Amino acid sequence: LRDLKGGVAHNWLAGEVAGNYQAWAYPFNWRTLGTKLCDGPNSFGHPAWGGAHILLTDGKVSYFSKQTSPEVLKRMAELPPVATSEQVQVPDRKFNIGDYYWESMNLDSNPEGINQYIVKVLRDPSGRPLSMNVCFKFINRPGDIPEYKGKGAAFQFLAHISPETDIDSLLKSTVLVEETTPLQLAANVKTLQNLQSRLPKIEPGHQEI
Repeated sequence: LRDLKGGVAHNWLAGEVAGNYQAWAYPFNWRTLGTKLCDGPNSFGHPAWGGAHILLTDGKVSYFSKQTSPEVLKRMAELPPVATSEQVQVPDRKFNIGDYYWESMNLDSNPEGINQYIVKVLRDPSGRPLSMNVCFKFINRPGDIPEYKGKGAAFQFLAHISPETDIDSLLKSTVLVEETTPLQLAANVKTLQNLQSRLPKIEPGHQEI
């Protein structure tokens, strides 16, 4: 920052990157801005996006559309400090990317209960489950007055399930056991165990997703 000569509002620090920008801080997390956003897997902004958010050195985050003039981006990229070739070096290994997505599945519970329960499953491009969480949200019914604005607007985390989780014991330790019949609880355990059986095993020394 001490090297900045122009106004800080016109210097950039960081932006949303896509594609082959892997391994943050290797050895620096510097990348060239380029002259066009959303222009492929090596650009700032995903090709399907309409632009990218860029952090300026005055602390503001501004959205630049993919129609931003190349001259504007060029002038921003040329402002000091400019990364050297060593500072933009990336590792040889490239990580596979693709259409990873979260899928939500309903779990059985009392329809007159206060919460709705789901399991959220992260899947890879082939559809294989990679990680799974049990979540819940408050059910807003007609005439109800929520305790606070936004209550029940989104699902909240309840429990994480790993390949080694004892699902029956886990569910019985949560509020879900109070809003299910024994048959519903058993059905939920079976559903979750089926998904769990397809999770990748955790190798020694590796952390789970």
